[in-house]
Parts: sequence; structure tokens; C-alpha cells
Amino acid sequence: AALQGGLSLHPGDVERELQQAVGQEGLEVLGSQERERLHLDRELDGPLREALADELMVAHCDLVPEHAIPAMARVQRLRDASMAHGLRSAAGESPTGEAVLVAGRGHIRNDRGVPWYLREGGAGERVVTVAFVQVRDGVQDPWAYVNAGENAASSDEVEGRPPFDLVWFTPRPHDRDRCEELRERFGGGS
Repeated sequence: AALQGGLSLHPGDVERELQQAVGQEGLEVLGSQERERLHLDRELDGPLREALADELMVAHCDLVPEHAIPAMARVQRLRDASMAHGLRSAAGESPTGEAVLVAGRGHIRNDRGVPWYLREGGAGERVVTVAFVQVRDGVQDPWAYVNAGENAASSDEVEGRPPFDLVWFTPRPHDRDRCEELRERFGGGS
């Protein structure tokens, strides 16, 4: 649809080497000008920082050592900021002035993901987020998908609503428990 609409494709993620450096050494490896350009010179407030840490732990099925979470959060922020910068650049090159980002739900959260960095850069009301959420058998209430684990529209509410503008419900391709599969793979069982 993006190509049919005249939009071009651009990568938005960061090289793995830079992700590793930021994870190991911190955002300071970017230098002050780069942190400022990407809006990484601003910290998330305490509750958002804590929610990001919690979401990373849950997204990794509680299999990651707790001491690794701060490094993972730095990398998540780097990736979000980089995707926002790439999206802004793509929109600037587009004849329509528009761009579309396809990314995971954690990256498209309005409160602390790519949209937060876009707003920091002045994008404002032009940002619309759509989260794809797999339905579960017997669950008809859309609000039941908020704070409901891996298939939730969010891991926490923002001012009483999901941190997305729209939620698009999709069929569930299987009923396997991804976390249980990972535990078995790494020898943890249940």
C-alpha cells in the first residue's frame, strides 16, 4: 500500500554494532550532538522508564537477567529514536510529505516509543499509531486485551486508554505459548 501510494522504502533501525555499544557503554557513545539530534538527551520520566523495563522483561518471557534490562532499555530507546529520525527523513523526501513505519507494538507506543521522539522533533498531531492484536478464543471485550500479557494491546494503560490511536484485531494463527516454547528451548521448562 505504501508503494502504491508513492511512498519509498527506507530502513529505520540501527546497526547491530551500535546497538551493542549503547547496550554495553551507554548512550554517551553517541556523542552529545547525536544524542541531541535524536532527542536522546531527554530522559523518559520515572513511570515511563519503569514501564519500559517491565515491558522488556515480559516481552522476553522473564528469561532475561534483571541486571540486563537497563542496557536493553537504552537500546530500545536508541532504536525508537533512530526509527523516528528515519521516518521524519522519509516524510521529507516523499512527494506527499507522508511516511509509514511498520514496527512492533513496543516501538509504536504513543507514550514512549517512536511517536514520542516524533513529537519531540515537532511532528505533533500528524502521527497516528495502529497496533495489531491477535484475538483469543472467547474474549469479546476489546478492553480485555489491555494489560493481558503477550496478546495485549498494551502492557499498561496511558490515562485510561491503550497507548495507540487504533487497535486492529487479527486472527490468531495458533495457540502455542511463545514463552513456554522459549523456556523449553533454553531448558527451563515450566
